[in-house]
Amino acid sequence: MAAILGWDIGGANVKAALVLDGRLVVARSEPFEIRRSPGDLTEVLREMHARVLRDARAAGYLSDTSGAVVHAVTMTAELARVFRTKRDGVRTVLDAVDSACAGAEVHVFAVDGQWRTPADARRDWLEVAAANWSATARLVAGTHPDAVLVDTGSTTTDLIPIVGGTVVAAGRTDLDRLASGELVYTGAVRTPVEALASHAVVHGRSYALAAEAFALAGDVHVWRGALLPTDYTVETPDGRPVTRAFAGERLRRALCADTHSMTDTDVDDLAADLAHAQVARIADALGRIRARHSELRVAVVAGLGAFIGAAAARRAGCEVRLLADTLGDGGARHAPAAAVALFLAVIDNRNTVVPLSTDAQAQHDAFVQIAEVEYRLSPAGKCEATGVRATHPMYATLRERQHPGLVLFSSGSTGKPKAAVHDLASLLEKFQTPRHAYRTIVFLQLDHIVLPDDDCNPALVGWRKGPDCPCCERVTASTGSSHPGCC
Repeated sequence: MAAILGWDIGGANVKAALVLDGRLVVARSEPFEIRRSPGDLTEVLREMHARVLRDARAAGYLSDTSGAVVHAVTMTAELARVFRTKRDGVRTVLDAVDSACAGAEVHVFAVDGQWRTPADARRDWLEVAAANWSATARLVAGTHPDAVLVDTGSTTTDLIPIVGGTVVAAGRTDLDRLASGELVYTGAVRTPVEALASHAVVHGRSYALAAEAFALAGDVHVWRGALLPTDYTVETPDGRPVTRAFAGERLRRALCADTHSMTDTDVDDLAADLAHAQVARIADALGRIRARHSELRVAVVAGLGAFIGAAAARRAGCEVRLLADTLGDGGARHAPAAAVALFLAVIDNRNTVVPLSTDAQAQHDAFVQIAEVEYRLSPAGKCEATGVRATHPMYATLRERQHPGLVLFSSGSTGKPKAAVHDLASLLEKFQTPRHAYRTIVFLQLDHIVLPDDDCNPALVGWRKGPDCPCCERVTASTGSSHPGCC
């Protein structure tokens, strides 16, 4: 199985996550403000690539003889002010990826959850622009089917509703998400304090903040001890070091004051009020989302500013779950990069999938037995080995071809349900060619739909040419028996 390197290329930070054998082993971030030198992105990616692999080798995860690396990419850097349009930004990022990963396999994640080649991503630039939230939300949906993702990074906060394991965001673009409340432009580091609140209360007296970018949210949280100085990765407004003392000076300056006119106790009050305002703003947006989805009571919190998101979720009345509990601290802080790498790893593993609808819950055990299921995944994210080894000849064929598979069931209306094994790679290949569209009404759940194959296309492993039949015979995975097919 190839090593998968996930990338989340932002305007202020580049994040990378390495997945080996389906497991996240390295996650790291490097500060890089693309607006200052977009031409340097290629070298930044090359250096990060080398550093991540070096870290993996040092930890014993990767040998010097390991094979090629496959790259999974998502981005938000296209919004940087150096680009006149997002299309220009997407193309610049992809050009850098192409140069840094020359000769390697590259897949670009789109907001619809699908993958694009770099060439297609240039054409469908709006689909891949700022798609990283969709990757994280889809990952969370696998373990928390009814929840709101609260991902607070250095600059923004994503609030994404998930219902029944499906991402149900009202907006797809940044513009739409700003309107829906699913994108809140406030983060743990880069937000100017005057964007946290227009006024702050110090010892009971309200002061208007100077709109001069004298201090950032990072100063607030470093002063309060919630953010490590090493996580304050942007240049400070005054160019001085990231220490608590200098953070206090910058916060005083936000009220046009200094150490002669404001004490540390005054700064305590100021920082607390600003932090409270930031939490309240996110909580208000979360309240809007819960008004649309009142059944959602769980918030899954991620990102560098998880401490902010957790406080906002509690204020909004949600039960807080930490993504770090399932993905680790590194994965939760670099969630989009980890998500795209893990998604691509699942595809690269070429599993055979047996989807089961909740409506057929009573038959699940029977379906699992018929399909020779080796692992069961619950909607809550629990994975259980069944102890069964899938030995049917059709599975052996898929393994030989190194193709993924899909198992679907007949309705069982004439007796015991039968499993049909499909070669998913061949099946999907059929849809690469545009065909005449038909309007259809589906009356069966996904796990009971047997897809048609008009011309005996080998897309369905469960179909084979019959010796006396101009069409084919169907072979069922449950019995291995055959009967006349489509004649």
